[in-house]
Amino acid sequence: MSNFLINAFALGGLFSLIAGPLGAIIIWRRLAFFGDTLSHGALLGLSLSLIFNFHPIVGIFLIAVILAIFLGYSSNSPGLATETRLAILSPGLLSLGMICFSFFKGIRFNLEGYLFGDILAVSYQDLGLLLVGEIIVLGFLLKQWRALINICISEDLATVEGYNVPRVRILFLFVLALFIALTVKIMGVLLMTALLILPAVLARNFSKTPEMMAILAIGASILMIVIGLFVSNAYDLAAAPAIVITGVIIIMSIELFKHLRDQYKWK
Repeated sequence: MSNFLINAFALGGLFSLIAGPLGAIIIWRRLAFFGDTLSHGALLGLSLSLIFNFHPIVGIFLIAVILAIFLGYSSNSPGLATETRLAILSPGLLSLGMICFSFFKGIRFNLEGYLFGDILAVSYQDLGLLLVGEIIVLGFLLKQWRALINICISEDLATVEGYNVPRVRILFLFVLALFIALTVKIMGVLLMTALLILPAVLARNFSKTPEMMAILAIGASILMIVIGLFVSNAYDLAAAPAIVITGVIIIMSIELFKHLRDQYKWK
């Protein structure tokens, strides 16, 4: 097995360790739209990093943090619903990022790699940066897990229990922004949300507790990545789309089986 494939498996394992519980919380909090907006905003952050000549992760993270603050403080404000705001922002940010990139025709830059991800071209620097980010995000999740679960059930109940709901909510959005900033180059702007959501959706079919769902989502993410990477390597396909298709096929197969079982009363 080649070194670049070994690195890709290692990176996929690190990604799954955080993507599992993050994806579960995104589903519980109905934040899929926000994940899309963060991912699409990453393209604008990337273009700004080229304009001002700083590291791409810095630009992506700055835009993600601004969006996290916006959502954190506008979720309870009057006017448009949060989902509507995000539905407007998401394509707007993606379009603005693409327009900014149109001014860099003379610059050698792999835009397609950022759009669809390039996990097979990871470097040891990518692994190191992701490992540092993993420690930060995992530390937050372990410390605030009970608070996050209570907030997902009911923000009012969490407040009564003594949790600082606005603080935990905004910190979660920050760590989500950090994780997306560190992994968008690997998994892609257009597919990031799918790679967070699909493992959690798959795990939900077999889970009875939040903790079980988070753990099974980690396993589901690893399974998707391993199968997707082998398929990608065998048939010379883009890795991230192959991983997403793997997850979609597994989930649709389970849903089809459940439908047939219920229709024909299988036991």
